[in-house]
Amino acid sequence: MTRHSPDAAASIEARHAPLQELGRSANRVCMLAADNPAHCLKYRLPGAKLDANRIEWKAWQWLRQRVGADELQDRFARVIGPERTVHGEALRCAVIRDRDGGIARSLYVHLYDADFATPHSAAALCVAVADFERFLLQRKLPLFDLNAGNFVVVDEGDGPRLVCVDAKSLCVSKEILPLSRWIAPLGKRKLRRRAARLRARIGSALAPRAAST
Repeated sequence: MTRHSPDAAASIEARHAPLQELGRSANRVCMLAADNPAHCLKYRLPGAKLDANRIEWKAWQWLRQRVGADELQDRFARVIGPERTVHGEALRCAVIRDRDGGIARSLYVHLYDADFATPHSAAALCVAVADFERFLLQRKLPLFDLNAGNFVVVDEGDGPRLVCVDAKSLCVSKEILPLSRWIAPLGKRKLRRRAARLRARIGSALAPRAAST
């Protein structure tokens, strides 16, 4: 996961204390909303080059029109909307929780956090990736940024389920000409490659743990 500078981290922590931090990336920090434990607030980091909140809000509006809220509820964290808080401008989103009420951890934590032992096997997590991949392909959603930090893992009891908590890539492309968005077969191939790459990373990350048990 990309980390921002220590100075930026200290600035954010000072601004938003005593809010509980849920996660952070190169451009944003996500805090549990003090007024509603079912919500989180995403704040732009000082010096961030990307207005990630604006892009994610645009992506969510497009997604709702394309698929509909009912189909999205088990796949994407709901984006409630931008707002001005006492700590600054933020994007309010739903918090994804496990069946026991705990806040769902990111797939990145399951794979790379040495202080957290994932209860799921690599095979089970790869099945969850394949399930999410099918959903995207069936609904022709160009979500190509399938990175571990963009998903949380929900424990369903009979296996894990992935929920996307950052869908910006629906509206952002690194391609000069976004042919994979314009030409359906290219988009399908790209999505399958990205899903396969994520499964490979899961296998690689959890292989040492499997070998030690």
